Amino acid sequence: MKIYADENIEASIIEGLRRRKMQVLSAIELGYRGKSDASHLEKAFDLEAVVLTHDVDFLAMAVKPGRLQRGIIFAHSKHVPSATVSEASS
Repeated sequence: MKIYADENIEASIIEGLRRRKMQVLSAIELGYRGKSDASHLEKAFDLEAVVLTHDVDFLAMAVKPGRLQRGIIFAHSKHVPSATVSEASS
């Protein structure tokens, strides 16, 4: 599995995954710092990668009809209110 780590994923997480032989592409290393969430999703799709993110906004984007994506791994770094998650999945 190829993973596209958005700009909010810490370098230590990326390096840890790489040490475990995961193919991880970093948004920052690819020059995508400051790009919109939609741009990150499109870039990951073009790279045939799933998105790794802490950003709850990706949950809502993932369920939009017609949105091209290969998958999203959401790993929140803090407590996310359950209402936010359920709104994104409805």
